[in-house]
Amino acid sequence: MKFENLAFTQSKSDFSLRFLISAVQFRADPVQGVFRGKLTECNPDCEKAAENHGTVHLVQGMKIKPEPSQSSTGTEPSGRLAPKLMSRISLIKKLGADTGLLKKTTARYLEKVMLYHMNEQERNDLTGSPKPRIGMDPKDADELPVELGDNLDDEPRDWLRDEHAVAFLASNLSKRSPEDQKKFHALFGNNYIKRLNYYYYEKGPRCLSRSPKYIRLNTYATNIAFRRLVPQIST
Repeated sequence: MKFENLAFTQSKSDFSLRFLISAVQFRADPVQGVFRGKLTECNPDCEKAAENHGTVHLVQGMKIKPEPSQSSTGTEPSGRLAPKLMSRISLIKKLGADTGLLKKTTARYLEKVMLYHMNEQERNDLTGSPKPRIGMDPKDADELPVELGDNLDDEPRDWLRDEHAVAFLASNLSKRSPEDQKKFHALFGNNYIKRLNYYYYEKGPRCLSRSPKYIRLNTYATNIAFRRLVPQIST
């Protein structure tokens, strides 16, 4: 038995359904504008509902600017959005008004995650900053979210320690004391420091701003900041 291209002739509707659905799973990310998921066809040959899963169809959404629409013609009054949808739109608009706070929080997380994972001796000798503590309060400037602490994957942790932290130290070298500058030059040498400054400040294909690892970490930190600042919306 097949349930495909189902029509609703008795209701005089031109709507048709390509197949019956047994399961739906979607994920929406309002920060990245990504909407994806999957639809699973119903397999009528299986008697048990838990086993009637057939072909899986992947779904990918498009990044668009959401705007609630209302009717502009006709005599019927404009439709009203459901209270739950209105509350979500209000939250997103509120977030839009606080994008500066979101960027500021993300930048703070990126600095704290670097301090957390960088070489301990370099942090103590060249920054004078303590290792950030783990916490859950987005308004606490001294805390780092648990996702960016010891739970962070090995690859970004190694990159932060071996590349990003060293480039950060080089970029701020002129702001440090003569004693700290001597320590840094002794550790890395003048030529390497010049290359680090190019990596940190410029926009070439091998620079920080174009680094896939930095972009992924930045996106991850932005998602975490979003969830902390607007906990009513889960991503």
